[in-house]
Amino acid sequence: LLDATDAALIDCVVAGNRAVRGGGVAVLQAHLMARDLVVRANVAEVGPRDQDGHGGGLFLHFSPGTTLEGGLIAHNKAGRGGGIYAEDSALTLESVRVESNRVGQGDFLDQCGEGGGLYAFAGQIVLRGSDFVDNLASGSSTRGGGARLVLSKARIRGGSFVGNAAGAFWPDTWRYPSDGGGLSSECSPGVDGVLFEGN
Repeated sequence: LLDATDAALIDCVVAGNRAVRGGGVAVLQAHLMARDLVVRANVAEVGPRDQDGHGGGLFLHFSPGTTLEGGLIAHNKAGRGGGIYAEDSALTLESVRVESNRVGQGDFLDQCGEGGGLYAFAGQIVLRGSDFVDNLASGSSTRGGGARLVLSKARIRGGSFVGNAAGAFWPDTWRYPSDGGGLSSECSPGVDGVLFEGN
């Protein structure tokens, strides 16, 4: 937990952790600079507060600047923002792979299931050369298998959204596909040179 404390993480691995917000890392009103950071197999658990169950890998709240260069965000689970949840935050991903993260399954079936790889609300988001692969949003109402952007200023340059999916998933049944298998946005992101395939 980084609470009003800036930090740098270089060549670090954050794996197998659980918390109600930010299963791997929580950044609250702080700057984070990370290079070649691996965040995998973390879980944001269901809890009584509104933001509980958000940010399986990373949870950002009022972070004025979080930058990830290189690295991997993979196999994390949450109710919203399986890989990354960012609210009122400035987030930059540079050559980051966001893969096989999940929202809205298991204990989260009654939650909305938004942003399998990334969920951003009211933030400033920059994605450069980053790949969102095989992320899944499922649950009672689903949007953005790869990424879900809400009321955010976003620029996406290069990289890819491949094999992501959004839809209500119940045991042995795929029903009620929803918005944006690859990308769901309630803003007008600038998108340039991005591959969208198999979503």
